[in-house]
Amino acid sequence: MESTDQDVTGTDKMDVIREELSQLTAEEMQTLKEKMGLKAFRKILSNLTKTQEPAKHPLKIPRRENKNRPTEISSKRKVGFLRKIPGISSGRKRVARDPRFDDLSGTFREDIFERDYGFLTDLKSQEKRKLHKMLKKEKHVEKKAKLRQLLNRMEQQEKVTEEKKRKKKLEKEWKQKEKERVQEGKAPFFLKKSDKKTLELADKYRILKEKGTLNNFLQKKRKKKASKERKRLPNLSP
Repeated sequence: MESTDQDVTGTDKMDVIREELSQLTAEEMQTLKEKMGLKAFRKILSNLTKTQEPAKHPLKIPRRENKNRPTEISSKRKVGFLRKIPGISSGRKRVARDPRFDDLSGTFREDIFERDYGFLTDLKSQEKRKLHKMLKKEKHVEKKAKLRQLLNRMEQQEKVTEEKKRKKKLEKEWKQKEKERVQEGKAPFFLKKSDKKTLELADKYRILKEKGTLNNFLQKKRKKKASKERKRLPNLSP
């Protein structure tokens, strides 16, 4: 009982000192600090804060009664969605992956892509028609130039796509014919890059001849070739 009485009286003293210090002004506090000394003054303040703070209970770490049993966790706490299981560390890290270059996303097939996203061609055609209308109505020079540039780029993309489709169709037809020859008992023939280029050029000449623009195409090609040869020749002027 004596020890408890001493604790109570000690606590009361601290309360009295705390009350007295709270009523002091800043100047009076500074004077008290100079009289007592900095070390003693800080010691009193630390004792006051210790008595004011509530006693902290040590965190109980759950332990297993047997090493072969799982750790028991209190059912009073709500279990989080991404909880950490004691004894099991999640070593796997989240790795970002690009589906365009990952085998898990499957292999790219151009024919399936064109089939599934064929509606984009219709949207581009609609956009092209809108640009034509805007170009006719627009009177501002700079805006008109930008619209024409955008329209030319779209037309160029269409030409590249059509050329790609033409080459693909030509190769497919050739493979089909070669397959029929093999079925007839002939030896298979595999196209080289040079043979493929010759085949594509012959088909291009055929299309230009049907359109009636073959002569113009050949004339431009000759001029281009002649200009290249002139550049290669040494300068003979004195």
